[in-house]
Amino acid sequence: RAPVALLLQKAQQTLQQVLEAPETFEAVVREVSNCPSAGVGGSLGQLLRGDSVPEFERVLFDSTETGVLPRIVKTRFGFHVVRIEHRVAGDTVPFDAVEAEIAQYLEARVRHKATQQYVSILASQAQVEGVDLGAANGPLVQ
Repeated sequence: RAPVALLLQKAQQTLQQVLEAPETFEAVVREVSNCPSAGVGGSLGQLLRGDSVPEFERVLFDSTETGVLPRIVKTRFGFHVVRIEHRVAGDTVPFDAVEAEIAQYLEARVRHKATQQYVSILASQAQVEGVDLGAANGPLVQ
């Protein structure tokens, strides 16, 4: 496991290299990245809010920058050199047009969470030897 300072230094060197020659982005990613996207030159495809971690999304969606960003992006997964090829502006949709879809999404999410909690409670009550399944603190485990 590499020290964080060395990883940051390598990320900064990589960023400088790519800023000096943006056309090398894919090749550099394939060579130095340990992200699963390295095999496809760092491409994450088209991302929407909710597709990645909040600290990454703030960089993607809270600015209008494109190209190789001139700074390292730090997330819980490490340091990232980011290139934004293009942005697609979203459309504002009236609430009435999406209300049923939102309700369906929220219902599915609540059902999924309840199922997770139920399984967690059942597992915590099970008598299994050799494996620690954790303990449930009550019926509304979060």
